[in-house]
Amino acid sequence: MVISVTAPKKGLGQTVTAINLGAIIAKSVNKKLLFVDINQYCNDIEQYLSNTHITKGLDDFISLYRSGMLSEESFKLCVKEVNGNIDMMGTYHCFQIKNSEIEELAQHMRNSYDIAVVDTLGGCNMLSEDFFEKSDYVVVVINQLKNIMPLILKNQLYRGYGEKIIFVVNKYLETKDEQRINYNLEHIKRDLTKLGFKQPVFTLDFDINLMNECNEQTLLNYVMGYHSGIYLEQLSEIATHLLKGSDLEIDSQYEVKQNGILRRLISCMTMIPLLKQFKS
Repeated sequence: MVISVTAPKKGLGQTVTAINLGAIIAKSVNKKLLFVDINQYCNDIEQYLSNTHITKGLDDFISLYRSGMLSEESFKLCVKEVNGNIDMMGTYHCFQIKNSEIEELAQHMRNSYDIAVVDTLGGCNMLSEDFFEKSDYVVVVINQLKNIMPLILKNQLYRGYGEKIIFVVNKYLETKDEQRINYNLEHIKRDLTKLGFKQPVFTLDFDINLMNECNEQTLLNYVMGYHSGIYLEQLSEIATHLLKGSDLEIDSQYEVKQNGILRRLISCMTMIPLLKQFKS
């Protein structure tokens, strides 16, 4: 399964969402996942996931392809291991990837990995659209501001991708300082429907714990560890939706661990009133 992650513009949390969504899918199905970064102007995947300055990526892939030396075995030389579940392929700095090479890359990603997540360029560009064509799903990260809708309409973004598209409202808030946010999920769905999109819309709530884990090389701590919270539940909901169209199944051990975390969380919440009563 190949998933492209994009956004109508920069600064909406596209890369962090791509990493966390990919990580929870890899964790839940216990399969190998590949992150591919195609944004040569901002190599965030490397910044977040690489523990050294030595990188492997699209330059290696293109060089092997153009020299006629690319094979399933040599493709492994183009990726760098992040952990037992995740590999990464850094963006290109020397070459510009061509459409025929994107086709070849997509084929190798499918042959070598159960899941691949492509962090595309935000906005309107042909390179990202070439990857959309090769993907099973296109996850569009948006925010809660009304001005994002005219931007989608103006650039005719994401037209023609049908059931591939899902929207994710990042850092979603119902209230702020005890005041209700006027532009909520109901309005967002309404406006997307007016633009012709009938695809599912998901939310990812603002989570201060995620921000505390969102430093270089530590971002995966939040998803791959034993944290719990609404953000992870929402990620799991998106992952479940994406997995419906694949032959991948949720690993039973993952469900056991998640249920265990939930039971401990409920137990702690039950103990809080008792502790307060004891202190008084």
